[in-house]
Amino acid sequence: MSEIKRGRLVWSPDRKRRLVIYPTKKGESQPTVFDADQLATSLRGRSEDVIEVDLELPSGKPMRIRLADEDWVATPPSRQPPRPAPAAPPPPNRPRKFHNPYNFVPAPPRETGTEPLGDGPPVGHDSYKKGYVTGKIRVRLTVETPLLIPDAAAANSDQHAHKTFPVRVGADGKPYLPPTSIKGMLRSAYEAVMNSRLAVFEGHEERLAYRMPAPDGLKRIPARVEDHGHGLRVVLYPGDSAINGDGSADGPMYAAWLRCYGRQHARTWGVLGTNGRAVWAYVTLWHHGRFSFWNVVELRDVVAPRPTAPPSPAENRSAWAKGEPANPAQGQWVRGYVCITNWNIDRKHDERVFFSTCPANPHFPLTNELAGQWQALIADYQDEHAVERQRGLSGPPASDADWSRQITGGDDERRLIHKPGKTVRFARS
Repeated sequence: MSEIKRGRLVWSPDRKRRLVIYPTKKGESQPTVFDADQLATSLRGRSEDVIEVDLELPSGKPMRIRLADEDWVATPPSRQPPRPAPAAPPPPNRPRKFHNPYNFVPAPPRETGTEPLGDGPPVGHDSYKKGYVTGKIRVRLTVETPLLIPDAAAANSDQHAHKTFPVRVGADGKPYLPPTSIKGMLRSAYEAVMNSRLAVFEGHEERLAYRMPAPDGLKRIPARVEDHGHGLRVVLYPGDSAINGDGSADGPMYAAWLRCYGRQHARTWGVLGTNGRAVWAYVTLWHHGRFSFWNVVELRDVVAPRPTAPPSPAENRSAWAKGEPANPAQGQWVRGYVCITNWNIDRKHDERVFFSTCPANPHFPLTNELAGQWQALIADYQDEHAVERQRGLSGPPASDADWSRQITGGDDERRLIHKPGKTVRFARS
């Protein structure tokens, strides 16, 4: 029998499965998934938020999880017929299309028009088009440095496989420079004169994704899609901070931090920690390096009146190397919405609560264009990881984390339609 460790059984944020936390050499593990048959029968069906348990780690994986100080009793074998052998794994998920790695900088939108230099689709080169001209361009080229014109088709190899390339010559016996060698230079000059931005980009009509730098996350403003009787609108929730011109917060971070994962930050919130849940949240001000944030101390149901007295205790987070509470302490009750995206990064420790203390939140209409962009983005996330999920992977293969909610949420995550409790992040442009 391997060494017995004392740990805790907790709920996942969505309360759909049990996770276990156990001691490690560095402190405590992240909330960890385990096989269902490794949970003692006496623990099944129990609903407490936290249960003290004993477990073993014979191969680094939680096994034989039972109540503290209780002997392990194996679950009786199932009488169900054996499952069929798993199907062979599908082939690797190869890229569907080629994405040029140099197209990182998105071209800003410009108005199109019918004037000669306006934006428009390419005319095509399959035939002579009415209203357009064709012709030849004669070029006289004077080189300023030695120019090599090798003839690859006529190369010779010696006994050491060393190749010798003769000069490429034309039908008249003179050195021949292929027209394509200077076509690119002429094309670049022509596109500059004609105010062109992109060449023919046929076959890549889908919008390309852009991965923002991590520091830009401080400029993303939380938002919800809401219906106030006059159509769907994107409503911003900037906390109690003003919005600077570049999107950054003129004060603490917009969304409050909700402890969920990690050795120092693990906590379960029960049904109030469900994604999209409207809550009363008591938040306290913290400082973290170059920015400040609000920490969620307690959640209460919005069915009850707005609380007035601070909870007891009035703080639930311990200071660490990068974070400490404001001095003097500052706290307030706010109305907000829980946003859960799952433990999708190994070192992630908090989820978020969106809130706003503004009398009237900034908002703008949800256009078909914005809804389409969201749908394309989430569909691309889901399609890229479809094969991995079909193989039964519980998260990204290069990580111990779980899939993001947007990846596992199916069609409901693709559509920005109003539903009670529907909460989304929206990147302000």
